[in-house]
Amino acid sequence: MTNSALHWTTREALFVALVRRERVILLTELRDRVGGGPATFPGLLRELTVELIRRPLLRAVLLGDSEVLGRLTRQRRRPETGAELRASLERYVRALLDHGALRQDLSPDEHVNVLAAIFYGFHRVPELTFGAHRFADERLPDLLGDTVHRALGAEQPVSAEDAEAISRATREYLDFAFETAQQKLQHSLGVQGAG
Repeated sequence: MTNSALHWTTREALFVALVRRERVILLTELRDRVGGGPATFPGLLRELTVELIRRPLLRAVLLGDSEVLGRLTRQRRRPETGAELRASLERYVRALLDHGALRQDLSPDEHVNVLAAIFYGFHRVPELTFGAHRFADERLPDLLGDTVHRALGAEQPVSAEDAEAISRATREYLDFAFETAQQKLQHSLGVQGAG
């Protein structure tokens, strides 16, 4: 299929395809950066933040920024895709717990909720903070990663065997997210057999 054969019936459909393409590019970069060596949970979130900063459109979508997106902030996710991604995140958090990467005194749901509060909070802070209290985007990834580590990380270091299992679980989580994003992009592009 050539680009000249692509067409969208609405502006919203074109926008969805653009966002999906950006998400695939982000996940490709993230897999390359995280998948090449030992992968940790705070490291994954740090690199995700680096990639989001480089992609203002995806950051606007993440935050539901109506100034940037206008009516397009109301785009609906397919419920089945959301459920699949939530299940994948839950498996990932359970693997991190099983291999000692996270605090054991919190449930998987508590881990996910604290993570969401930290992640979205750090991305919202710049628009809520004024003047000298605002930190630069360049500091955001390190501050976020450190905060996740301090809030959710285990007190004891993990064994080499557990570290390898954590890296493997991180790569599997990223692979699933990438495959899901790729399928959605193919669907937007009208590729047959795409979900």
